[in-house]
Amino acid sequence: MKAKLTLAWVLTVCVTITWAAAHGQYYSKTVPYSPMKEQVTNLHFFFHDILGGKNPSAVLVAKANNTTIGDKSPTPFSTVFAVDDPLTAGPELTSEVIGNCQGLYASTGQDNLSLVVYFDFGFTKGEFNGSAISVFSRNPVLETERELAVVGGRGKFRMARGFAQLKTFSVNQTNGDAIVEYNNRVIFCLAVILCVAAAPAQGEYYSESVAAVPMQQKVTKLHFFLHDILSGQNPSAVMVARANLTDGDKSPTPFGSVFAVDDALRVGPESNSEIIGNAQGLYVSSSQDANNFAIVMYIDFALTSGEFKGSSFSVFSRNPVSEPSRELAVVGGRGKFRMARGFAVLKTAYFNGTNGDAIIDYNVSLFHY
Repeated sequence: MKAKLTLAWVLTVCVTITWAAAHGQYYSKTVPYSPMKEQVTNLHFFFHDILGGKNPSAVLVAKANNTTIGDKSPTPFSTVFAVDDPLTAGPELTSEVIGNCQGLYASTGQDNLSLVVYFDFGFTKGEFNGSAISVFSRNPVLETERELAVVGGRGKFRMARGFAQLKTFSVNQTNGDAIVEYNNRVIFCLAVILCVAAAPAQGEYYSESVAAVPMQQKVTKLHFFLHDILSGQNPSAVMVARANLTDGDKSPTPFGSVFAVDDALRVGPESNSEIIGNAQGLYVSSSQDANNFAIVMYIDFALTSGEFKGSSFSVFSRNPVSEPSRELAVVGGRGKFRMARGFAVLKTAYFNGTNGDAIIDYNVSLFHY
């Protein structure tokens, strides 16, 4: 018996090694994909973001050491919060808890309060217990109604995409506590989420899943210049955290540093060219090798003029800035870029190695609905 088990183990190892070597050690042969049937699910819940009291659900974890900010609000520009916010069936904190929201949000608006959120909404009750959706999007909290991009999911929401429609139910201007009503629409291989009033009738916070109606996809191409300014009295990118290293790295973007940004998007590389939007979010300097400098970007690009005013797309990607031409991944969008996928091709138009200021030429291809 022992000999048989040993032989079986040897054969398994040999087959595994042979398969791996034949296909490149870590990947399989690429084969055609057979699309899976998509469904739609409607969700409705309330999100409680509590900054005050002895047991807050959102806590400040980083902020720029910048005396020019001078903002006394509970969420000034460049602040980053970690959250574990309850999701409830009703607006009362005492109503049934159906899940929680965990992740980060960054206050990224220099002129108007705006957040970029990096959230996982996990459900703990009903049919979707153990499943979650991922939201990465700008949240213009001062607007009465706004939309966020759903970029992924797990469990029964595997490969989710879609959007969430929000309304602020209440907000405490002094301590920042807020209750937000979520109406979401997400498309994924098992379901799409669209918040409707009928959702509670089907199980407190979700509706019956139904087949998704195919939508016609469109392609939009964008061209603009991003101005990332780290220097001067009013920088658009500020360091909010860095590693406690002793190697004396004096570069403007040392390894381990995290920046909050509110960068202008302009039609040209000149600093006085027309502004057509802004890029808000975070980026982290993530390369130890100074000769291969790279950052990872978690940025929402919003347009403020023209046909796509009020729409935005989300970029989550490595940016190997030392390369003359590079590509970033677009993972979501909102407004007219709802459920966007795509890519951005970048070239550096200007870079100051001393202070870190940069102007980047963006050519973006968006596939959206």
